Amino acid sequence: MHVLLVFAFIFSAHFVAMSAVGGWSDLTDESKKSELLAYVTNDFNMRSNSLYHSKAIRVLEARKQVVAGFKYRLKLEMAATECKKNVAHPNLESCELLNQPTQTVTFEVWEKPGGQSREITKFEVHLSSDNQTQSN
Repeated sequence: MHVLLVFAFIFSAHFVAMSAVGGWSDLTDESKKSELLAYVTNDFNMRSNSLYHSKAIRVLEARKQVVAGFKYRLKLEMAATECKKNVAHPNLESCELLNQPTQTVTFEVWEKPGGQSREITKFEVHLSSDNQTQSN
């Protein structure tokens, strides 16, 4: 009887541990979220051919996944600002929003083990005006 209980406990503990590894969970570390938000916002502005900087106005989803390192998924509502890109490194927090439709943008970022480098592995823009999706 004891062997059966021990086996059941080990099996259930192993199952719980395996479901946690590789599965998506909420990103609750606010400093990591802020760091990633700055990283993807900078990337978004570099990719965009707009004359104006954009900034995230709302975090719709922030998730993480344990892989070889960490994978992060950020789904953001982005909006164009009045700050032009020809101005070097503006403080986006002080930039007022333009009266334009917002975009929902999903980024997946892979942070390599040790956190020394990261790269964006997925980038999708959902245009609010016509529900089209653009991926890069």
